[in-house]
Amino acid sequence: MGVIYKFKKDIIDFILDQKRTDSTLSCRQLAVLINEQFRTHVSKSSVNAIIKNACLSSSVGRPAGFVAGPKRFQIPSQKKQQLSEEIRKVGIEKKQEASLGGGSKVYPGMGCVFLLAAQWMTCRKQFLGSLLRKYAKGPLPHAFDSLCDGLACLSVAVEDFPGKGSVLANKIRQYSSHGIWALNALGDGLSTDSDINLSLEEQDWIGAISGSLNLLLEYEKEKKQIFTDVGQFKIYLEDDSQLIIDARLSSLWSGKAPRRCSASLEQATAMLSHGLVSNNQPVIFLSLTPKFCYKPEDSRVSNNGRQLDRSIFNLAAAFEGSKSKKMLRVEVFDLNGQSLAEFSSLPSKKRIFMLGVWPGQAGFELLANDIKTVDNIYHIALKRVMYYAERSTTLPQNELQGIRYLKVVGVSGVAGGALDAVILTNDAHRSAKDVVGDFLERWPVLNTGPMGKLLAASPATFSEDEQALSVTAVPHTDKMSAQDYEPGALWKQAPTQDIGWLFQDFGKELHRYCLECFFYDSHTNYDITHFISAYYGLSGSCIHQDNKFLVSLHVPTGYAHAKVLQTAVDRLNESALNDPLGRRLLVLIA
Repeated sequence: MGVIYKFKKDIIDFILDQKRTDSTLSCRQLAVLINEQFRTHVSKSSVNAIIKNACLSSSVGRPAGFVAGPKRFQIPSQKKQQLSEEIRKVGIEKKQEASLGGGSKVYPGMGCVFLLAAQWMTCRKQFLGSLLRKYAKGPLPHAFDSLCDGLACLSVAVEDFPGKGSVLANKIRQYSSHGIWALNALGDGLSTDSDINLSLEEQDWIGAISGSLNLLLEYEKEKKQIFTDVGQFKIYLEDDSQLIIDARLSSLWSGKAPRRCSASLEQATAMLSHGLVSNNQPVIFLSLTPKFCYKPEDSRVSNNGRQLDRSIFNLAAAFEGSKSKKMLRVEVFDLNGQSLAEFSSLPSKKRIFMLGVWPGQAGFELLANDIKTVDNIYHIALKRVMYYAERSTTLPQNELQGIRYLKVVGVSGVAGGALDAVILTNDAHRSAKDVVGDFLERWPVLNTGPMGKLLAASPATFSEDEQALSVTAVPHTDKMSAQDYEPGALWKQAPTQDIGWLFQDFGKELHRYCLECFFYDSHTNYDITHFISAYYGLSGSCIHQDNKFLVSLHVPTGYAHAKVLQTAVDRLNESALNDPLGRRLLVLIA
């Protein structure tokens, strides 16, 4: 700031006179006028000091002594904040919706995403292509593996799909615009002028593959393993206690995990390896142990009158690797409780987990206390903005022995509103936004989806569900008998030299697995023509966004199967599937 006493009285008077005459003059402008009038250089800070000392300071552009006129209308501050949040929310949603590529090309048959998802669930590698390459005696077309995957799906999704390989090779152009190719990373790869389509016409690629008894036997052996399901994992701890976790890593159980929480052998072992063994990605549990699995003797931890299930501390201590709670080994069990595999040597390390706790569950009030959500994140599947905030836990210190860090992230659909969930995690490095983002990606519809409803079910409902699943329904069509769905049945009817039957056989297995995974409680009529018209034949579009593969299904006006389709989509999204390129698959309904 300038020093006033260095200026002559006439300069000071000049400054004050100019400011009183025109209060809009800035300090910089006054400094220029002084230089022109007195040939004296002054700084704007010195001018400001003189003005301030004379009590003539005012905001730029507002005259001194300005008096605001009467206000005719004023929005209450609370309403103003609400409007501001709504405007921001709309802006975020519009931005996200625009990024989904509204102008993406629409393909017929994008409903085949269910068949392809069943394939990705059961085998990470492209099974048919890898197998048939071993028996190829001539050149194969470009993208052969993706081509084989697509043909297996088409054998179910197209009513007039040819069974014989020789006919298939001649008619493949008929299916060149089908959505299965866009889903399977070929884009417009089978357009009439593409290199792939031209090579298919030029090459007798079906004839290049030698059908044989050895191919049949290897196919049947690998197919049996592919469609084996895992029921649960049992983790053995250093203090001889155990943690039972279902194959989808959705919750803890005190007994046998329900069948609905099973996963394919491929998917279950991948989740186990990445989550529990190496832990290069966090294990994200949807919920606490379901209430129908609580044992009467299970104790609760109390704090200021609020209760928390002790299993939370056992879980946190095991993932922390605390003394006496270290994970020693993990055993993998099938649906019948038979041991399939064992990881006998687990690295001694801290493992990251996230755990959802929901209103009405023991511990929710304790963990949710004093959390006011402020920041937001847009969620694609929910199609809304979610608000969040974090704080450290206030759990009893005597229960946290060996647990070095725990934090709570609250989530709400309304800024500052009642919490829809709290996420408990031992991750000290992830930001609250990343915690919420990871949790929403793993469980896109939170606890309102099929898995959330299962975990909240009553013991009676749970028992009835398991009993119903003990009866296996065999899908059939008016063209194929039930025996056609037996392993290798189509091969028994066809000459082993013609591998076209292999696509049909594997396609039928994928359809059966679709029914078990996505449509199991929706139909008593499993006629394949119904599924083609109602689901597999739906048009849609797809885009790649960041590390996600987003598929949008378009339903026609007056669509009669919206509820069943939404449930199937929710089940698919809760499966945490990646495509062969490692992108997370997420299906939306337009």
